[in-house]
Amino acid sequence: MTQADAVAIDRLREAIARVLPVVSTETPDYAELTFGDARAQAMTMEPDTFLALNSLPDLITAYESQADTIEGLTSDLQMAVQVAWRRGAKDWARLNYPGWVEWLRSCDEADRDREQQHHADLRAALQSPPATENGE
Repeated sequence: MTQADAVAIDRLREAIARVLPVVSTETPDYAELTFGDARAQAMTMEPDTFLALNSLPDLITAYESQADTIEGLTSDLQMAVQVAWRRGAKDWARLNYPGWVEWLRSCDEADRDREQQHHADLRAALQSPPATENGE
């Protein structure tokens, strides 16, 4: 879940907290509804319509749990596709994940850059004179 998603969920929780719990009290002529600290009369709507709002906190919690699961599965899938790409399944990746091709190519470039830097470091280490026992 992104930081923006977390902020939006926090704002939603704050807004919901102002109107919950929703309580319905039946009277002979109408239903009296309480939204947090506010009261209203509901003559034209079924009180159950408003009572359903009480389930919102649980729905938000379920959404957060699902969002974390989806994020984890997406990350796992990206790693699997990247491994397949590196092992030569480029046509398969282009066909099944066309939106990821640029990212996969950038991973290839980063791998090449790391490998070149590693080789340069090895050459430099091999070219430097060996240290003597007294550090000179």
